[in-house]
Amino acid sequence: MILGMSTAAFTPAIYYQGASAFTDSAGNPITLSHMAVPGSSVTCVAIGLGPTNPPMVAGVKATTASPVTTPLTVMVGNTMVVPDVAGLKVGTATDYQVTFKIPMATPSGAQPVSISVGGVTSNIVTLLAGLPAPQIDAIVNGATFKSGTAAPNSFVSIFGSGFGTEDTPSNIFPATTFNQVSVAANGLLVPLYIVAGTKGQINLVLPSELPESGTAFVQVKNSQGTSATFLLPLAAHSA
Repeated sequence: MILGMSTAAFTPAIYYQGASAFTDSAGNPITLSHMAVPGSSVTCVAIGLGPTNPPMVAGVKATTASPVTTPLTVMVGNTMVVPDVAGLKVGTATDYQVTFKIPMATPSGAQPVSISVGGVTSNIVTLLAGLPAPQIDAIVNGATFKSGTAAPNSFVSIFGSGFGTEDTPSNIFPATTFNQVSVAANGLLVPLYIVAGTKGQINLVLPSELPESGTAFVQVKNSQGTSATFLLPLAAHSA
């Protein structure tokens, strides 16, 4: 007998034991102290996802990967995603493994997650999402928005992601931190003018202590980590 076919082809349900329904790629549970990061993969365990190939057989544990034969989707908040893995979990006769990537636009906080297959939707469980680590895409002249050399004590704008989910209401100079976001240049904390976290932009003035030649090593930090170093060429006058 093929399990799941005796009463209904699809009876999806996410279930778990313990504090979290989800684990990261290393098998660590997603908790308040270890939130899921947008763009990363998480896994949950489910039942009732329907037929697989090769077919599941009553009482027989799967020894090889057995993907589901009916496409399914996962709702993360308001975003639908297609899982990377959905199939019978090796070593079990009834449990399915569903692995999917958290959408990059997922806001931080508790996100409702459900699985839909064959026109049937599962129960809703909570995924704790945190902010992604910052990423610097560009640093440009704050007036012209053109890239090039930058001078100490000149206005620049940093564009990227992971700069938080809030915007400063006005100029916050000389604060060096806003919503746990900070910027360092050659190890020096930089006073911030405007942080537009929702737009991925930070406006600031480079420290006057920087040299007028060489390179500034710029990093953005938030509660999840520190960006890769962005190499900003320096000169006596901004390009």
